[in-house]
Amino acid sequence: MAFSSNNHHTNPSAGYPAGANGVHPTASTAYPYYPNPDPSAFYYSNNPNPINPPYYQPHQNPNPRRNLFLRRLLVIFVSIFVAIGAVTLIVYLVLRPKLPEFSLTSLSVSNFTLSSASSSLSSSFDLSLSVHNPNSKMTVGYDRVLADVAVDGDPLASTYLAPFTQPKGSTTNITAKMALTGVFVDSHAVDAIHSGRGVVDLDVRVVAVVRFWSRAWRTRRHELRVFCGDVEVKFRNGTAGDGSMTGGPRQCWVGI
Repeated sequence: MAFSSNNHHTNPSAGYPAGANGVHPTASTAYPYYPNPDPSAFYYSNNPNPINPPYYQPHQNPNPRRNLFLRRLLVIFVSIFVAIGAVTLIVYLVLRPKLPEFSLTSLSVSNFTLSSASSSLSSSFDLSLSVHNPNSKMTVGYDRVLADVAVDGDPLASTYLAPFTQPKGSTTNITAKMALTGVFVDSHAVDAIHSGRGVVDLDVRVVAVVRFWSRAWRTRRHELRVFCGDVEVKFRNGTAGDGSMTGGPRQCWVGI
């Protein structure tokens, strides 16, 4: 038996329901369009809050007036320091302190006895120094004045002198007496004495603490060094007995 094709009904397509009157919806009207979702909403992101980044509260000074006071105080101290330095420099340039001038006017030796066997020396020394203050506006004060006599760099005898003060432009004469008995002398000093053939070269040295001032202005303390080197002392009997400095006064080196 045969069936007519007009009575055949087509089955609906899978996934699409049949519409009214058996008409299927078109592709454009079957389902509404939705945009793709944001991947960051489903997947891990390095930024825990990509929409709102972290906010840090800026540090605020709890007491700005205190910092302002400290800044002003620092400016005041710096200004005072600069002013004092400027005044000191100006006064120094105006007064121009000069070093005193020393000269050895006399040096005599008595009872000079050198024992070659024991390398010991006994003697007495008398010396005179002339000290001149060349400053026309400043006074010089001397304290802890130490004088000594040496041969070939080795000190033989020393003594402290009394402190003194020199007004501006003045000259002061100071004397020193010192003695030694049986003092050991190095071999090179003994050789230097024997090689002189009746003449011994002695060194006179002075160390003192000095200070310059003019009215209310004073300098800090300085160590003054005086050196009168290679002073020839001639003995009457070889290198023994009594002797005295040859020539006239000797100008000494002075430094601070």
